[in-house]
Amino acid sequence: MPKPLDPKCQLCSKLPTTQAKLVHGPQGDGCWNPKVCHNRRSFYRRRSESYSAEIDAIAVEPPATYFAVLYLYKEPGDKPLHAMSAELWLGQKPVCRLDPIHCFGLTAGKIRAYTDQVGSNAIL
Repeated sequence: MPKPLDPKCQLCSKLPTTQAKLVHGPQGDGCWNPKVCHNRRSFYRRRSESYSAEIDAIAVEPPATYFAVLYLYKEPGDKPLHAMSAELWLGQKPVCRLDPIHCFGLTAGKIRAYTDQVGSNAIL
């Protein structure tokens, strides 16, 4: 199992060499080792660049399935339905949109029949 990455070395690799020697050299915390640090800094820089490139290169396409969104317009509480509209989507793209219709005077059965009609037409 590989040795875990040292967060101190990761931060040091982002600094310019002269600044890293000042911070981690004899005047700093004393961890600078000229035999190891140049290669290690290069490793950490390249690893972080290639690691981020791999993450950015991976793209997962969302499934292209149809779904409908029903919008109901009403005031909060026990109030009657004011209006309704719907949208049909395929994956991340809208296919069609029905403008809102007012529901005043429509019974629950007529509203249900309208939503069923919208659903069946959307499938066609």
